[in-house]
Amino acid sequence: MKRKNIVAYLGIADIEGIDQFSPIDKVKVSFLDIRAKLNSPRKPIVFRAFLYEEDVEQIKEFLKTNAKAALIYLKKKALEIGTLEKNQQKEWDSLPYSESKKTESIEVVDKDQLGLGFEWQQ
Repeated sequence: MKRKNIVAYLGIADIEGIDQFSPIDKVKVSFLDIRAKLNSPRKPIVFRAFLYEEDVEQIKEFLKTNAKAALIYLKKKALEIGTLEKNQQKEWDSLPYSESKKTESIEVVDKDQLGLGFEWQQ
């Protein structure tokens, strides 16, 4: 059986779906946090997700035409999702058209370094 590659992504999700979705090494958490705070009417949430590479490709396809569908797919397929703020789980759960994905423990090489100095909430 071929082993699937797990990748980490950061992004912003809001009432319209996924607004930002980038590999963890291509964007700064502080930039996403500022951007999210500037767009508060859409109730944005900064998230970190661990996904299989093939699921990332599908999310990118959805993002071309339907940000809400991309968010639904992310929440169903993510191996683990964390939010930047402790009090955001309720808001995350209420994002449209999907139920929250319960987090699971997975093995990721040097996962603590991917936190980038933040304590991610799960």
